[in-house]
Amino acid sequence: MRKTEGIDIKREFNRACQYYQSGDPKGAEAICRKIVSVQPDDPNALNLLGLIAHQLGENEMAINLMSRAIRNDPENPFLYNNLGAVFHDSGKFPEAISSYKKAIHIKPDYADAYNNMGLVFQEQGKVDEAISCYQEALQLRMNYPEANYNLGNALKESGKLAEAIQCYQKAVALRPDYPEACNNMGTPLTIRASSTRLWHA
Repeated sequence: MRKTEGIDIKREFNRACQYYQSGDPKGAEAICRKIVSVQPDDPNALNLLGLIAHQLGENEMAINLMSRAIRNDPENPFLYNNLGAVFHDSGKFPEAISSYKKAIHIKPDYADAYNNMGLVFQEQGKVDEAISCYQEALQLRMNYPEANYNLGNALKESGKLAEAIQCYQKAVALRPDYPEACNNMGTPLTIRASSTRLWHA
């Protein structure tokens, strides 16, 4: 086990993840700050602090923390995926696309990164590029309700309603408690994107 100045880094980080996943970001933050006080470059703690900052709406801080994490673990695709999501939510679309592409370069079978990159393209009105991303995500993971749903939205936006309905049906078959997909099958409502982009702590 990795210990630094009496702290079991791995055990403490696991505790932080448990706090975060149970809905206590402040508890997770306190543990991560203890970790970085003795191990300033720990990428896992920096990444989780970035996720917490993003959750609190502090996106610039999240970008800085996640960028530090990447500098210390540059071959971790999950870090790039997380950073891409924060860039996306910050309206920094080129940076988001670049981050997702880096994640895919490291992990070519990263279906979530393809799905998330599709969301960015679609928000920019680049529907064909979005469709390609969602289709690639589904090639990599057939049983992927969010990618089916997002592909349905993009196809619907392109006027391919029959194909869109098929995608929504697949999404609902995979995840019966998917009200957005059920809704969009029958009603031309405002499209809501669905993402699995975060959170790999």
